Amino acid sequence: LIFLDIACLLVNKSSEDAIHMWEDHRLSPHVAIRSLQNKSLIKINRGMFEMHDQIRDMGREIVLRESLLHSGLRSRLWCVGDAVDALTRFQ
Repeated sequence: LIFLDIACLLVNKSSEDAIHMWEDHRLSPHVAIRSLQNKSLIKINRGMFEMHDQIRDMGREIVLRESLLHSGLRSRLWCVGDAVDALTRFQ
């Protein structure tokens, strides 16, 4: 969950804001982040998430495979076009 959030939405975004969001959803972000860092999947530099492009793309591919045809059925949307499609299709 946290890996996919970072890959799809939070690269170059504030780690502190994301941590608060995950804590509000009763997740354990510090444990997950430490694990991802230990596996060299993410870095936090100056309070911002960093991830290699290929790792980011792998995470996004996982989400794309949730529904290849209908973006509105995916758990995360990071492209404006997909978000607009999802909103107009599922009104």
